[in-house]
Amino acid sequence: MTPAPLAPLAMLFGGSTPEDGPDPLAEKILDAAYEQFRLLGIRRSSMDDIAKRAGVGRVTIYRRFENKDRLVQTLLLRETQRAVARVDERTSQPAKVEDRMAESFVAAMQEVRSHPLLLALLRTEPETILPLLTVKASLGLAFARTYVANKLREGRAEMGLPDVNLDPVAEIFARMSLSMLLTPRTSLPVEDDEEARAFARRHLVPMVLWDAPPA
Repeated sequence: MTPAPLAPLAMLFGGSTPEDGPDPLAEKILDAAYEQFRLLGIRRSSMDDIAKRAGVGRVTIYRRFENKDRLVQTLLLRETQRAVARVDERTSQPAKVEDRMAESFVAAMQEVRSHPLLLALLRTEPETILPLLTVKASLGLAFARTYVANKLREGRAEMGLPDVNLDPVAEIFARMSLSMLLTPRTSLPVEDDEEARAFARRHLVPMVLWDAPPA
């Protein structure tokens, strides 16, 4: 799976969707914002700083992002999309559905526990990033829930199992990943990949394939 284009993000935030596909200039601005925020944080970075790093005018940024909050939200949602794409790439190899689901858990845990920008912001200015990952996280959670539910449905269909409502399970998985980002200290076996896979097979996969015939 390749990263989704920027257009769906605009739709989620109530903006317009370009008919000609992704906006390269908007992506350039987001790339500059990523580096700016990673190095100096959100609070200490101005739109002028981002414009200078992107090599564009301040007005150009405001044509695409009406304010700094919108830019930050869009950047975080894009990073969610990119993390999802990396998880997808890692989980495309195992042949068995159960193994792909377990590998998805391992990959997701690695993503949320090692993202450079999010870890830097949580360390340097938690008062800025925490609201975006908690009370203002509904868009990111909705994206993650939809993605996970679709992947789980694909797995069940591949095994010939009936279609069921997997949104609640998908939301549990999405919220679990977010919780691991916010509170990394845990008794769950996520430090070792093999232990994490075994945990997923034992406890998480049955939540999805509960009606599968015994192997």
